[in-house]
Amino acid sequence: MKNIFQQTNIIFSGILLIAFFMPWVNLSFISLSAYEIPEKMRAINNGVNFFIHGSSTMPYLYVAYALYLIPIFCLTTIIRGVAGYSTKAFSFIAATVAITLLVYAISLIGEVILKIATIGLYITSITSFILFFASLPLNTPKQPNPYIEKRFDEANLQFNVAKNSSDFNSHKKEEQSDVSVGDKPRIGDWLKDNPGKTINDYYSIYR
Repeated sequence: MKNIFQQTNIIFSGILLIAFFMPWVNLSFISLSAYEIPEKMRAINNGVNFFIHGSSTMPYLYVAYALYLIPIFCLTTIIRGVAGYSTKAFSFIAATVAITLLVYAISLIGEVILKIATIGLYITSITSFILFFASLPLNTPKQPNPYIEKRFDEANLQFNVAKNSSDFNSHKKEEQSDVSVGDKPRIGDWLKDNPGKTINDYYSIYR
């Protein structure tokens, strides 16, 4: 689990998946879950076509089959979350589909939905809104990649070693150039003993 949003996506996707198979509407003589609604609507449409020849397919029948997208994306969210992968896109789609279909249903039958709605639809409504906001692409800090961090530390260590080695060799060369050869005094000592003189004066004497 990467963060609290990841955990929220998994938990509420599970709740939304369970609610999909719970009763959504109660029509007095029958209760239907979201899983059953598209097939029942198809049966009604076929009955209408049987008695009224030439009638077209109800347009909202196609919309009803979009309900099946909810469990597909919820299940995908759970599987990816358990495996440690990002779940935002899939949980966002699941929540968006649920909210869109709810708004579409309200636009069709209005306040009648409040009279026929049951526990499954209420849970779906609340859960989908929570899941929607939990899945928004917020600027959450990215988790550091251990492999990249390790490689960066190794490269930094090698750079420091090379830099220290270069400084050491440079310092060593300076010391070697400062050591007297034969009867020649050290450059530093000669300059101290001869104030006002320069290195050029030293080399003009000690060639």
